[in-house]
Amino acid sequence: MRRTTMVVVPLLIAGGLALAGCDTTVTSEPDSEPDPAVAEDGAAPDSSGSGKESAAVGDSITLDGFDTTVQATVLEVQNPVPSTNQFIEPDAGNQFAAVRMRIRNTGDAPFDDSISNGAAVVDARDVEWDATIFEVKEPALGSLTIAPGDSRQGWVSFEVSTAPLRTFQWSTESGFGDTGQWSL
Repeated sequence: MRRTTMVVVPLLIAGGLALAGCDTTVTSEPDSEPDPAVAEDGAAPDSSGSGKESAAVGDSITLDGFDTTVQATVLEVQNPVPSTNQFIEPDAGNQFAAVRMRIRNTGDAPFDDSISNGAAVVDARDVEWDATIFEVKEPALGSLTIAPGDSRQGWVSFEVSTAPLRTFQWSTESGFGDTGQWSL
């Protein structure tokens, strides 16, 4: 018993100290400097710096990861969206939705993440829906590594009810880093 206590207590203390260092934030304030590639894609105009308090489609939010910083931009939302895979269909009463986003590594270390692990949408009934494991809309933003200065864009898919979507949230580090929030 005493030997177990001598091992377990230090492990619990070390774990607690490690978690105490995880200081994450949630922001919905758009960046003052827009993602320069948004205008090229034909996404909704970026109104960053216009005094808006909440980010919307077309706005960029800068988020800190554990090792680097990224600029995330929601480019487009489709709801409903048909599956690109004939064998994947939503449950009865549900539908698929997808959010197209760009992740730009603005830091100086590689950004390595599984984008769908930190993604969720909230519908008009305040129900949160996590990203589906199925890649319903292509090209999907799956697990990726982004070099400093580089970017990736693609779709994150969700299975949702038929209620309108009101919010998209994405967190770096598979949901353990900073979180951006966009109104849809």
